[in-house]
Amino acid sequence: MKLNISKILTISAIALSVAACSDDLDKNDYNRVPSGENLATATTGGVVECYGKAAVVNISTQAIESNPVNTCGVVFSSTDSLDANLTVSADGATFVKADANQGSANVTLNDLEVDSTYYYRAFAYTANGLSYGEIKKFKATADGWGIAPDINFNLNNATLDENDDVFSTFQISGEQGSSSWSVVSLRKLLNMKANGLVSTCFDPDAMFNSGSGQDMGTVDNVLCMKLDLTGLRLPQVQFDMINIAALFRETGYPASFTVYVSDQPITDEASLESAKVLGTASFKKYEDLDDANKGLYSEDIFTFDLPTKYNKVAYVALRNNSNTEKDFGVLMLGCVLQSFHKIAE
Repeated sequence: MKLNISKILTISAIALSVAACSDDLDKNDYNRVPSGENLATATTGGVVECYGKAAVVNISTQAIESNPVNTCGVVFSSTDSLDANLTVSADGATFVKADANQGSANVTLNDLEVDSTYYYRAFAYTANGLSYGEIKKFKATADGWGIAPDINFNLNNATLDENDDVFSTFQISGEQGSSSWSVVSLRKLLNMKANGLVSTCFDPDAMFNSGSGQDMGTVDNVLCMKLDLTGLRLPQVQFDMINIAALFRETGYPASFTVYVSDQPITDEASLESAKVLGTASFKKYEDLDDANKGLYSEDIFTFDLPTKYNKVAYVALRNNSNTEKDFGVLMLGCVLQSFHKIAE
């Protein structure tokens, strides 16, 4: 199968945001009421910082006798129904696990509605049962805070080899002659004086140099990034992407890619399987785009929240599985690491 660049027409853009998977607990795991003797002490602290759509609250726990705290965190809701007999299946209640099981810890509450009021309380679970702290409330205001870029990665500097300090790539599977993620020039195909990173089942060199591509069979490609998240407040990674099928106005191909994060380098299939899945980003099919966006390229912005426990050097991976039956692949035009910053007065 070959692609024909003559199908390319006018320019447009779409902005999408994909919410990342959170660290919320499975409600069925903690569907119980406070019970038992010698329960741990759970203390609900105050709001450390509030960014509007997210907030950081403090809690502390103390085990009784030789009965350690197995799990602790915060339960929160937009209603004031967090009474002493709350069960995790209560409507609207979300349980968020703390990174530490005992002592003082900060817990991040995500997916808040700006300017809404939320009720929260600490919880601690031991072998003797579940205990709660007092109920407190706050308003999710974003006063003084805003999202700003920390690093806008220049893909012109990407090499995807041992000399690249940020990007690397490997292939889980692919037929002989196929490529993993590749650096390509966008000058001829998109008339852009820049490079991009591409994962595709076609020959990327032929595609971006001559506007046609020879089918190379099914590929399963992984792009890895090394990011320093130390000190960043609720960091996010944002990808500026193109569905290659829509680029060539081919119908029936909803491309996608899955994003992972780990505190260890992601270098092969085993380390990828050990990483945390943040979520999967899916493009619309070309025929499902509105007429205003059926242009030279349909550009999508996908944003993933990075869990706060990765407050250090972390590794993010993008996985794309493509073939001419379901997914022509994806093209990255840009990548930004961003977080919340104090807005200068």
